Amino acid sequence: MSNIVVIGGGVIGLCTAYYALQEGHNVTVLEKGEVGKGSSWANAGWITPSHVVPLAAPGVIRKGLKWMLDPESPFYIKPRIEIELFRWLWAFRSYATQTHVNRCIPILGTLCEESLNLFKALSQALGDQVGFEEKSLIFAAKTDAGLKYCIHEVEVVKKVGMAARVLDLNEMCEMEPTLRTDLKGGAFFKIDAHLNPAKLMVHLAKYIRANGGRIVENTTVNGFELGKKEVKNVQTTHQQFEADYVVLAMGAWSKEVNEALKLRLPIQPGKGYSITLPQTGTLTRMPILLSERSVAITPFGNEIRYAGTMELAGMDLSVNQRRVQAIKNAAQEYLINYDAEVAQQAIPWAGLRPCSPDGMPLVGPLQTFPNVLVATGHAMIGVTSATGTGKIISDLISGKTSFMDPLPFAPERF
Repeated sequence: MSNIVVIGGGVIGLCTAYYALQEGHNVTVLEKGEVGKGSSWANAGWITPSHVVPLAAPGVIRKGLKWMLDPESPFYIKPRIEIELFRWLWAFRSYATQTHVNRCIPILGTLCEESLNLFKALSQALGDQVGFEEKSLIFAAKTDAGLKYCIHEVEVVKKVGMAARVLDLNEMCEMEPTLRTDLKGGAFFKIDAHLNPAKLMVHLAKYIRANGGRIVENTTVNGFELGKKEVKNVQTTHQQFEADYVVLAMGAWSKEVNEALKLRLPIQPGKGYSITLPQTGTLTRMPILLSERSVAITPFGNEIRYAGTMELAGMDLSVNQRRVQAIKNAAQEYLINYDAEVAQQAIPWAGLRPCSPDGMPLVGPLQTFPNVLVATGHAMIGVTSATGTGKIISDLISGKTSFMDPLPFAPERF
């Protein structure tokens, strides 16, 4: 039995704590704010093994530069002079190749498929209170280019053995009647699921506390006591915590420990937005991706969430209303049940996703301090891969062989 200190109370940190508790370890989670209230709280809630293409893919930089002057675009880089951003973009550019994508797809597929299996068991363990539903996923396209993208994604997913198919307009609208009949068609991804991320965070935290774990909120880590090859304790604003193992699950705030641990975790925060409102009229049945706009639609019973955008604007949680309006505009272009009046009353939410330059998570132990394990850099698959990541970290701590080799996610690979 080991003393484990998890720094970060988002979905990755809490899933790590959950599996470590199951292995009989003593677990303390340290959170600088309120647990789960970062990017884990109001995202789309998708668990999508079909999303196996890493963020670093051919054409992404070109699109980003093209959209740089358009704050309503799906991918926006805020113009600024910042050496870390330049380094990150230069590294990202070198990884954005088809060879890199082909190498990453089966690795991410294994991580995300196992995460889905683990979510099924986790939902049951939490009393089926997190809104977990296996309702698959539709991509909807309104242009020929958008439909071409859907066809390409189906081909990619089928190559790794997942069920997917192209939909004509009639099939798509029969499957999801709230889609407009003037669209081109789309795609269907059978394997995917979704849940309510806020409910997941609440019930995970409740489980951890009820099973002997500690969650310490509103506490900031300000240092470590270091040995030659280990971290002995974690120092915070209030007290210090002795640790046999430390897990860095700090999301977009991962760089805060770089200097203290002599690290270089090249994480850039990617801001995303969402609005959640009551459903009016015909209820949307299943999650939908609006292909040309990269907007995610998630139904939560009588509520619906519109989420999207990737904004590289630094550690900035301010809400850009033009980007929120772009999400609303997209929903109106694709859905017959979009209610502009109700949407106008919705309070927008923003969260920061941790993005690595190669589009792959950073998961595993440090070479410099082997009792420190990193779990960050998941970008837009944070929820999708949370259980798998937590299981890998817990297995490493417990000396067990996990469901996959974490070497491709080595945190000091850059």
